[in-house]
Amino acid sequence: MAGVSTATVSFVLNGKKGVSDSTREKIQQLIDETGFVPDNKSRRFYFNKNYTVTLVSSQKASVFDDIFYYEVVQGLDYRSGALGYNVIFTSIRKEDEKLILPNVIHAKDTDGLVFLHEIPVEVHGTVQRLGIPCVIVDAPTTSYDFTVVYTDYYMAAYRATRYLIDHGHKAIAFFGPSRAPVFHTKTFLGYKKAMEEIYVPIPFHWIQSEANDDESTCQALDKLLEDQPAPTAIFCATDMIAIAAMNHARKKGLHIPHDLSFIGIDDVMISKYVYPPLTTVRVDKFEMGRVAMDLLIKKINNEEATSQLVESGEIVERDSVRNLKQE
Repeated sequence: MAGVSTATVSFVLNGKKGVSDSTREKIQQLIDETGFVPDNKSRRFYFNKNYTVTLVSSQKASVFDDIFYYEVVQGLDYRSGALGYNVIFTSIRKEDEKLILPNVIHAKDTDGLVFLHEIPVEVHGTVQRLGIPCVIVDAPTTSYDFTVVYTDYYMAAYRATRYLIDHGHKAIAFFGPSRAPVFHTKTFLGYKKAMEEIYVPIPFHWIQSEANDDESTCQALDKLLEDQPAPTAIFCATDMIAIAAMNHARKKGLHIPHDLSFIGIDDVMISKYVYPPLTTVRVDKFEMGRVAMDLLIKKINNEEATSQLVESGEIVERDSVRNLKQE
Protein backbone atom coordinates (compact mmCIF):
# COMPACT_ATOMS: atom_id res chain seq x y z
CA MET A 1 0.00 0.00 0.00
CA ALA A 2 2.83 2.40 0.77
CA GLY A 3 4.86 1.39 -2.27
CA VAL A 4 7.98 0.72 -0.18
CA SER A 5 9.92 -2.34 0.90
CA THR A 6 9.00 -4.43 3.94
CA ALA A 7 12.31 -3.34 5.47
CA THR A 8 11.25 0.31 5.28
CA VAL A 9 7.95 -0.48 7.00
CA SER A 10 9.88 -2.44 9.62
CA PHE A 11 12.11 0.57 10.28
CA VAL A 12 9.06 2.74 10.92
CA LEU A 13 7.37 0.15 13.15
CA ASN A 14 10.49 -0.21 15.26
CA GLY A 15 11.38 3.48 15.39
CA LYS A 16 14.68 3.06 13.53
CA LYS A 17 16.51 5.68 11.50
CA GLY A 18 17.05 5.48 7.74
CA VAL A 19 13.60 6.59 6.56
CA SER A 20 12.77 10.08 5.32
CA ASP A 21 10.24 12.11 7.27
CA SER A 22 7.77 12.14 4.40
CA THR A 23 7.94 8.37 3.91
CA ARG A 24 7.69 7.77 7.64
CA GLU A 25 4.61 10.02 7.82
CA LYS A 26 3.00 8.24 4.86
CA ILE A 27 3.56 4.79 6.39
CA GLN A 28 2.37 5.88 9.81
CA GLN A 29 -0.80 7.34 8.27
CA LEU A 30 -1.54 4.00 6.59
CA ILE A 31 -0.92 2.16 9.85
CA ASP A 32 -3.37 4.46 11.64
CA GLU A 33 -6.00 4.21 8.89
CA THR A 34 -5.89 0.42 8.59
CA GLY A 35 -5.33 -0.36 12.27
CA PHE A 36 -2.38 -2.54 11.29
CA VAL A 37 -0.80 -4.49 14.15
CA PRO A 38 2.44 -6.46 13.66
CA ASP A 39 2.29 -10.24 14.15
CA ASN A 40 3.83 -10.70 17.60
CA LYS A 41 4.71 -14.34 16.98
CA SER A 42 6.75 -13.36 13.94
CA ARG A 43 8.36 -10.48 15.81
CA ARG A 44 9.33 -12.74 18.71
CA PHE A 45 10.87 -15.26 16.32
CA TYR A 46 12.68 -12.65 14.21
CA PHE A 47 14.05 -10.55 17.09
CA ASN A 48 14.45 -13.48 19.50
CA LYS A 49 12.43 -11.62 22.12
CA ASN A 50 9.26 -12.37 24.09
CA TYR A 51 8.35 -8.70 24.43
CA THR A 52 7.46 -9.37 28.05
CA VAL A 53 9.18 -8.37 31.26
CA THR A 54 8.45 -10.01 34.59
CA LEU A 55 7.83 -8.19 37.86
CA VAL A 56 9.02 -10.40 40.71
CA SER A 57 7.77 -9.72 44.21
CA SER A 58 8.55 -11.39 47.52
CA GLN A 59 7.06 -11.53 51.00
CA LYS A 60 9.02 -8.41 51.96
CA ALA A 61 7.88 -6.36 48.96
CA SER A 62 4.68 -7.20 47.12
CA VAL A 63 2.52 -4.99 44.94
CA PHE A 64 -0.48 -6.82 46.38
CA ASP A 65 0.42 -6.14 50.03
CA ASP A 66 2.37 -2.87 50.00
CA ILE A 67 0.59 0.22 48.67
CA PHE A 68 3.96 1.89 48.02
CA TYR A 69 4.64 -0.48 45.12
CA TYR A 70 1.27 0.10 43.48
CA GLU A 71 2.49 3.45 42.13
CA VAL A 72 5.87 1.95 41.18
CA VAL A 73 4.03 -0.59 39.03
CA GLN A 74 1.94 2.18 37.49
CA GLY A 75 5.12 3.82 36.20
CA LEU A 76 6.53 0.50 35.04
CA ASP A 77 3.34 -0.42 33.19
CA TYR A 78 2.97 3.01 31.60
CA ARG A 79 6.49 2.95 30.21
CA SER A 80 6.39 -0.71 29.12
CA GLY A 81 3.28 -0.07 27.03
CA ALA A 82 4.99 2.83 25.27
CA LEU A 83 7.94 0.57 24.47
CA GLY A 84 5.82 -2.30 23.16
CA TYR A 85 6.31 -4.65 26.12
CA ASN A 86 3.87 -6.44 28.39
CA VAL A 87 4.41 -6.82 32.14
CA ILE A 88 3.61 -10.13 33.81
CA PHE A 89 3.49 -10.61 37.57
CA THR A 90 4.98 -13.42 39.57
CA SER A 91 6.32 -14.02 43.05
CA ILE A 92 8.90 -16.00 44.95
CA ARG A 93 7.21 -18.46 47.26
CA LYS A 94 8.56 -20.41 50.19
CA GLU A 95 8.10 -24.15 50.75
CA ASP A 96 9.60 -25.88 53.80
CA GLU A 97 11.76 -22.80 54.45
CA LYS A 98 13.12 -22.98 50.89
CA LEU A 99 12.56 -20.25 48.33
CA ILE A 100 11.00 -21.46 45.09
CA LEU A 101 11.54 -19.49 41.89
CA PRO A 102 8.69 -19.32 39.36
CA ASN A 103 9.01 -21.34 36.15
CA VAL A 104 9.08 -18.20 34.01
CA ILE A 105 12.56 -17.52 35.41
CA HIS A 106 13.91 -21.07 35.21
CA ALA A 107 12.65 -21.40 31.63
CA LYS A 108 13.99 -17.94 30.72
CA ASP A 109 10.54 -17.25 29.26
CA THR A 110 10.92 -13.50 29.70
CA ASP A 111 13.17 -10.78 28.33
CA GLY A 112 13.95 -9.26 31.70
CA LEU A 113 13.20 -9.18 35.41
CA VAL A 114 12.24 -6.35 37.75
CA PHE A 115 12.63 -7.11 41.45
CA LEU A 116 10.98 -4.98 44.10
CA HIS A 117 13.30 -3.77 46.87
CA GLU A 118 15.87 -6.57 46.75
CA ILE A 119 16.90 -9.94 45.37
CA PRO A 120 16.87 -12.59 48.10
CA VAL A 121 20.32 -14.05 48.69
CA GLU A 122 19.14 -17.53 47.67
CA VAL A 123 17.93 -16.17 44.32
CA HIS A 124 20.88 -13.91 43.53
CA GLY A 125 23.15 -16.63 42.13
CA THR A 126 20.42 -18.25 40.05
CA VAL A 127 19.56 -14.99 38.29
CA GLN A 128 23.23 -14.36 37.56
CA ARG A 129 23.73 -17.89 36.24
CA LEU A 130 20.74 -17.68 33.91
CA GLY A 131 21.94 -14.32 32.59
CA ILE A 132 18.50 -12.73 32.41
CA PRO A 133 18.66 -8.91 32.31
CA CYS A 134 17.60 -7.61 35.69
CA VAL A 135 16.82 -4.35 37.49
CA ILE A 136 16.02 -3.80 41.17
CA VAL A 137 13.61 -0.94 41.88
CA ASP A 138 13.57 0.79 45.27
CA ALA A 139 16.81 -1.00 46.11
CA PRO A 140 18.02 -0.39 49.67
CA THR A 141 21.65 -0.32 48.52
CA THR A 142 23.65 0.25 45.34
CA SER A 143 26.14 -2.50 46.17
CA TYR A 144 24.31 -5.17 44.14
CA ASP A 145 25.87 -6.68 41.02
CA PHE A 146 22.72 -5.58 39.21
CA THR A 147 21.45 -2.22 37.99
CA VAL A 148 19.28 -0.56 40.64
CA VAL A 149 16.83 2.33 40.95
CA TYR A 150 16.96 3.98 44.34
CA THR A 151 16.13 7.10 46.29
CA ASP A 152 17.93 8.86 49.13
CA TYR A 153 16.05 7.79 52.27
CA TYR A 154 18.78 9.24 54.48
CA MET A 155 18.08 12.71 53.10
CA ALA A 156 14.32 12.16 53.16
CA ALA A 157 14.52 11.27 56.86
CA TYR A 158 16.74 14.27 57.55
CA ARG A 159 14.32 16.63 55.80
CA ALA A 160 11.33 15.16 57.62
CA THR A 161 12.99 15.61 61.00
CA ARG A 162 14.19 19.10 60.11
CA TYR A 163 10.62 20.00 59.17
CA LEU A 164 9.51 19.05 62.68
CA ILE A 165 12.38 21.04 64.17
CA ASP A 166 11.56 24.06 62.02
CA HIS A 167 8.03 23.91 63.44
CA GLY A 168 9.34 24.18 66.99
CA HIS A 169 9.63 20.50 67.94
CA LYS A 170 12.68 19.25 69.82
CA ALA A 171 11.29 16.18 71.57
CA ILE A 172 11.05 13.97 68.46
CA ALA A 173 10.77 10.18 68.52
CA PHE A 174 11.74 7.75 65.75
CA PHE A 175 9.62 4.81 64.51
CA GLY A 176 11.26 2.43 62.02
CA PRO A 177 10.99 -1.17 60.74
CA SER A 178 13.61 -3.68 61.89
CA ARG A 179 12.61 -6.12 59.13
CA ALA A 180 14.21 -3.77 56.57
CA PRO A 181 17.61 -3.24 58.25
CA VAL A 182 19.33 -1.17 55.54
CA PHE A 183 16.31 1.11 55.13
CA HIS A 184 15.99 1.35 58.91
CA THR A 185 19.62 2.37 59.29
CA LYS A 186 19.44 5.05 56.59
CA THR A 187 16.28 6.64 57.97
CA PHE A 188 17.56 6.50 61.54
CA LEU A 189 20.84 8.15 60.57
CA GLY A 190 18.98 10.93 58.77
CA TYR A 191 16.85 11.48 61.87
CA LYS A 192 19.92 11.35 64.14
CA LYS A 193 21.79 13.89 61.99
CA ALA A 194 18.95 16.40 62.31
CA MET A 195 18.69 15.86 66.07
CA GLU A 196 22.43 16.31 66.52
CA GLU A 197 22.23 19.70 64.83
CA ILE A 198 20.02 21.01 67.66
CA TYR A 199 22.07 19.29 70.38
CA VAL A 200 19.11 17.38 71.80
CA PRO A 201 19.97 14.15 73.65
CA ILE A 202 17.74 11.28 72.51
CA PRO A 203 16.26 9.19 75.34
CA PHE A 204 16.41 5.47 74.65
CA HIS A 205 12.63 5.04 74.66
CA TRP A 206 12.27 7.60 71.84
CA ILE A 207 13.84 5.07 69.47
CA GLN A 208 11.24 2.47 68.49
CA SER A 209 12.75 0.12 65.92
CA GLU A 210 10.16 -2.66 65.84
CA ALA A 211 7.39 -0.88 63.91
CA ASN A 212 7.04 -3.65 61.35
CA ASP A 213 3.26 -3.85 61.02
CA ASP A 214 0.09 -2.38 62.56
CA GLU A 215 0.29 -4.48 65.72
CA SER A 216 3.97 -3.85 66.45
CA THR A 217 3.54 -0.14 65.66
CA CYS A 218 0.73 0.10 68.23
CA GLN A 219 2.94 -1.67 70.77
CA ALA A 220 5.77 0.76 69.97
CA LEU A 221 3.49 3.72 70.65
CA ASP A 222 2.40 2.22 73.97
CA LYS A 223 6.05 1.78 75.00
CA LEU A 224 6.88 5.33 73.91
CA LEU A 225 4.13 6.89 76.00
CA GLU A 226 4.84 4.80 79.12
CA ASP A 227 8.01 6.71 79.97
CA GLN A 228 8.87 10.36 80.41
CA PRO A 229 9.80 12.68 78.88
CA ALA A 230 7.09 12.21 76.27
CA PRO A 231 7.82 13.50 72.75
CA THR A 232 5.78 16.19 71.02
CA ALA A 233 6.28 14.62 67.59
CA ILE A 234 7.13 11.31 65.92
CA PHE A 235 9.10 10.86 62.72
CA CYS A 236 7.93 7.63 61.07
CA ALA A 237 10.12 5.98 58.43
CA THR A 238 7.07 5.21 56.25
CA ASP A 239 3.60 6.64 55.83
CA MET A 240 1.99 3.31 56.73
CA ILE A 241 3.81 3.29 60.07
CA ALA A 242 2.63 6.86 60.68
CA ILE A 243 -0.98 6.01 59.79
CA ALA A 244 -1.04 2.98 62.09
CA ALA A 245 0.48 5.05 64.93
CA MET A 246 -1.98 7.91 64.41
CA ASN A 247 -4.96 5.55 64.48
CA HIS A 248 -3.75 4.03 67.74
CA ALA A 249 -3.00 7.45 69.23
CA ARG A 250 -6.56 8.59 68.55
CA LYS A 251 -7.94 5.43 70.20
CA LYS A 252 -5.87 6.33 73.26
CA GLY A 253 -7.63 9.70 73.38
CA LEU A 254 -4.81 11.81 71.96
CA HIS A 255 -5.59 14.73 69.68
CA ILE A 256 -3.44 14.99 66.54
CA PRO A 257 -1.56 17.25 66.06
CA HIS A 258 -2.28 19.16 69.31
CA ASP A 259 -1.07 16.37 71.62
CA LEU A 260 1.25 14.58 69.23
CA SER A 261 2.49 15.44 65.72
CA PHE A 262 3.38 12.95 62.97
CA ILE A 263 5.37 13.01 59.75
CA GLY A 264 6.19 10.14 57.40
CA ILE A 265 8.01 9.29 54.17
CA ASP A 266 6.50 8.13 50.84
CA ASP A 267 3.33 10.16 50.21
CA VAL A 268 1.35 7.02 49.40
CA MET A 269 -2.10 7.78 47.99
CA ILE A 270 -3.95 7.04 51.22
CA SER A 271 -1.95 9.65 53.17
CA LYS A 272 -4.18 12.53 52.12
CA TYR A 273 -7.38 10.66 53.06
CA VAL A 274 -6.58 9.68 56.67
CA TYR A 275 -7.53 11.92 59.59
CA PRO A 276 -5.83 14.21 59.95
CA PRO A 277 -4.21 14.17 56.49
CA LEU A 278 -0.58 13.16 56.92
CA THR A 279 2.34 15.50 56.36
CA THR A 280 5.02 13.51 54.56
CA VAL A 281 8.10 13.52 52.34
CA ARG A 282 7.20 12.68 48.76
CA VAL A 283 8.96 9.79 47.02
CA ASP A 284 8.37 9.77 43.24
CA LYS A 285 7.26 6.15 42.99
CA PHE A 286 5.82 6.45 39.48
CA GLU A 287 9.16 7.80 38.24
CA MET A 288 11.01 4.93 39.91
CA GLY A 289 8.92 2.46 37.91
CA ARG A 290 9.35 4.39 34.68
CA VAL A 291 13.12 4.63 35.10
CA ALA A 292 13.35 0.93 35.98
CA MET A 293 11.68 0.01 32.70
CA ASP A 294 13.98 2.25 30.65
CA LEU A 295 17.06 0.76 32.31
CA LEU A 296 15.81 -2.79 31.79
CA ILE A 297 15.19 -2.19 28.07
CA LYS A 298 18.75 -0.91 27.76
CA LYS A 299 20.03 -4.11 29.36
CA ILE A 300 17.83 -6.24 27.10
CA ASN A 301 19.33 -4.42 24.11
CA ASN A 302 22.86 -4.97 25.49
CA GLU A 303 23.33 -1.25 26.10
CA GLU A 304 25.04 0.27 29.12
CA ALA A 305 22.63 0.83 31.99
CA THR A 306 23.96 2.33 35.20
CA SER A 307 22.13 2.54 38.51
CA GLN A 308 20.03 5.67 38.87
CA LEU A 309 18.93 7.87 41.74
CA VAL A 310 15.37 9.19 41.59
CA GLU A 311 15.33 12.51 43.38
CA SER A 312 12.81 12.74 46.21
CA GLY A 313 12.46 14.96 49.23
CA GLU A 314 9.62 17.42 48.63
CA ILE A 315 7.68 18.06 51.84
CA VAL A 316 3.94 17.59 51.34
CA GLU A 317 2.36 19.76 54.03
CA ARG A 318 -0.96 18.61 55.45
CA ASP A 319 -2.47 18.72 58.94
CA SER A 320 -0.59 16.23 61.13
CA VAL A 321 2.14 18.58 62.38
CA ARG A 322 1.54 21.27 65.00
CA ASN A 323 3.47 24.50 64.50
CA LEU A 324 4.73 25.31 68.00
CA LYS A 325 6.50 28.45 66.79
CA GLN A 326 3.18 30.13 66.01
CA GLU A 327 1.93 29.69 69.57
